[in-house]
Amino acid sequence: MGRWLAGFIAVVAVSPLPSRDTDATRRTAPVLIVRVVEDAGSQPLPNAEVIDLGSGMRPFTNLDGETRIPWPDRGGLRLRVRQLGFQFIDRDVARERNDLRPASTHCLR
Repeated sequence: MGRWLAGFIAVVAVSPLPSRDTDATRRTAPVLIVRVVEDAGSQPLPNAEVIDLGSGMRPFTNLDGETRIPWPDRGGLRLRVRQLGFQFIDRDVARERNDLRPASTHCLR
């Protein structure tokens, strides 16, 4: 039987990516931080591919099992996580409309 991945996802406003806004007062886009860990041992998985199925963006996780994906202007994200030797997972992640907290955390197993 294949091993499983688990993903820990945090929305962090303190790690913004620059937006494409050209005004003198630049705004920043919120970022989704995805942390990929092995389900059995909860160890971070470096080099896991995290695919945003909507945009086609395909970043890989760093040594801590983390990568960053900008939130879209509308709606949520449909993510696929792949790593050699593991079964892939698909997850839908939604950003709450009126959530004003600087960070919120979603745990996926």
